[in-house]
Amino acid sequence: MGFKAQVIMVHGQLQVCFHCGARLREPIPFADGKSRCLRALGRFIVDLCGMTTIKRVAEHLKVSWDFVKDVFKAHLKQRNKHRRLSQVRYLAVDEFATHKGHKYMTTAMDLETGEILFAHEGKDAAALIPFLQRLKRAKVPL
Repeated sequence: MGFKAQVIMVHGQLQVCFHCGARLREPIPFADGKSRCLRALGRFIVDLCGMTTIKRVAEHLKVSWDFVKDVFKAHLKQRNKHRRLSQVRYLAVDEFATHKGHKYMTTAMDLETGEILFAHEGKDAAALIPFLQRLKRAKVPL
């Protein structure tokens, strides 16, 4: 609270099945699985990442850069998990260099929303094949 670091350790009640001997912990409703982060903190981190860089968020909250990155990455995976490709009308494909030399990344983007739909290492047609297969499974007319 305030400028003092707080650590909350919560353990669900340990339960043992008398039939099979399985040991399970009672779920904690305000945390996700084995996450090191409460849902409220996760939402706060995601909101801050929308306003500034991951590095600045980590410095402000006095946590590691990797922790903030992992929370934000999990949020992006969850948000894009149910993206309906059938709603895409205009598609842009581009490749760009990620490092000096010959390392490239190919991306596909929805031109209407600006969302990146796909990113894969490489700059040839083979890098785009997994995305084209997803489009085919989604029955998007090409």
